[in-house]
Amino acid sequence: MISVKKVLRLLCFWCVLAGMVLALNHVTLNRSSEGCIQLSEFYKLDREQVDMLCIGSSHVYYGINTCQLYDDYGIASYLLASPGQPVWISYYLLEEALKTQHPRAVVFDIGTLFRKEEDFGSYSWETLISMKPSRTKWNAIQAVNQYVECLDAAGAFFSFPYYHTRFLSLTSEDFYHTKQVRYNGYRPEFTAISESELEKWEDAIEEISLKQELAAEEITGFLKAETAEGEEANEKGAEGGGRQEVITERTEYYLRKMIQLCQEQGIYLLLVNSPFANQVEEKRVAGNYIRAIAISYGVPLLEGNYLVDEMQIDFEKDLLDASHLNYYGSVKYTKYLAEWMQEHCSLPDRRGNADYWAWEEVSDSFWEMKKDALGVMVSLY
Repeated sequence: MISVKKVLRLLCFWCVLAGMVLALNHVTLNRSSEGCIQLSEFYKLDREQVDMLCIGSSHVYYGINTCQLYDDYGIASYLLASPGQPVWISYYLLEEALKTQHPRAVVFDIGTLFRKEEDFGSYSWETLISMKPSRTKWNAIQAVNQYVECLDAAGAFFSFPYYHTRFLSLTSEDFYHTKQVRYNGYRPEFTAISESELEKWEDAIEEISLKQELAAEEITGFLKAETAEGEEANEKGAEGGGRQEVITERTEYYLRKMIQLCQEQGIYLLLVNSPFANQVEEKRVAGNYIRAIAISYGVPLLEGNYLVDEMQIDFEKDLLDASHLNYYGSVKYTKYLAEWMQEHCSLPDRRGNADYWAWEEVSDSFWEMKKDALGVMVSLY
């Protein structure tokens, strides 16, 4: 029979071990990877402060300027985004966020919904590794492994085994974390797309321009026709056993699940697709089908590539690369989103509110960084 003293010793041992693992996980957490850093910083926010939560892929953290949203409109926003983020990761990030925040609005970028299952692999695994252990995290890991096993479930759940190799590269920054590297999730980039890369997509950009030249009523008819085309393509795919021609079954399942969660929680949901140059047919057809789903739920969808003129986007100056906006493009895109949200959704102005000093502090840090970054760029020429 095990004595009480032995039981207490075992309990102490496991408590100490658990404490050491948590401490090591905190120290070795990768604070430079997108998705990982956005989520780890999110956990530091005070409860019930985020009014607008933006979720999705790199289109989000390059394109939506949280500092501009606060400075110009008083919107307290945060971005939970990661590279190539699949919608099942987006859904569980939203579920995790709702444990401490209840945003009035959620903005979800649909930019990766056209991808096939085999294209995702273990995308955003670092986002999950930085998620706190919970049923939500476990379900998210299972969702990642649904198509093909990408993650060791137990290792991913407890996080530390994935980061132990960083011991040799730790710096003082890992212990003190004094440098501001993201701004409520936003990642500003000040360089512009190269002429050679832009030339590859001239035909796609020209096609976008032609669509924008249509009269307003013709655009409405055009979008309806495009939506019908997307629905028809997916129906044909389903009949022929090739359901993944437009968007995959899992993608549609989690998109609907996200819409339903927002509606159950009384959260205003806006679907967006930020402007980009690398237009391909599969993205366009997928977008049409997604529009049909959005319409069925009464959810608005802003297709950035049909709004380039209204946003005054200049691809030559406002793109970082063929897929992403740079800082200058983000300013224009964010302005359009903010004004659209002000018209359709009631978001409070938090400027001057002492409870939101953290947003002001992040914004001040951003403007200092911008001044220094542009000063360096000028000195290079």
